Amino acid sequence: LNDPEAADIVFGADCPITMAGLDVTHRITMTTDDLARFGTIAGPRARHLAAITPYYAQFYFERNHVQGIFVHDSTTISYLLAPHLFTWKELPIRVDTAHGVCRGKTLPALRDSDEEGPWQGRRAVRILTDVDARGVIELELDHLSR
Repeated sequence: LNDPEAADIVFGADCPITMAGLDVTHRITMTTDDLARFGTIAGPRARHLAAITPYYAQFYFERNHVQGIFVHDSTTISYLLAPHLFTWKELPIRVDTAHGVCRGKTLPALRDSDEEGPWQGRRAVRILTDVDARGVIELELDHLSR
């Protein structure tokens, strides 16, 4: 949304890319019970998270009426550690750079075709499509306790 031109360049780069969109990360919700577990784990990282997540949880409750927090950024590490917890498709992506209502929207090619002009010649991106959310939460809590 803020720099779709840069996003389109990144998604067109000739290197392996995996995209974890909000449609997947919003499925990974650490509940208030999950967050309370931070306080039972020894160590400075767990203490830090136990101290800061109440503010994050309050934000999500006020904004989205969610009892807990969405797990966005750490999903990347969870995918690298346990890709078997995710499913995906591999398709080239373009990003809408026009100045209309869809600015910043990611647009995957819908089929393999040499005639899909804007996607032609672009490398496929691994697009995460589903997740074992409970598996990711348990993985993250387990790694925090190490």
